[in-house]
Amino acid sequence: AQFERWVNLIEAGKSRGWVNPDIDTCALVASCWSASNGQGVFSRTTKILYTPETIRDFWLKMVMAKE
Repeated sequence: AQFERWVNLIEAGKSRGWVNPDIDTCALVASCWSASNGQGVFSRTTKILYTPETIRDFWLKMVMAKE
């Protein structure tokens, strides 16, 4: 369910011109999701310290990148 919400969020941003339309939304969400979960697995911790603000800032930087 969370994956779908992130996809919908990015797609909504594309339709408003806030997000680079060339970004592969599903690939972006999948790679970010797997990277964050992989970090927890490989560091042998279940504590991944994200705050709503750091998640927001990360996503905005990723989807608004023009390169």
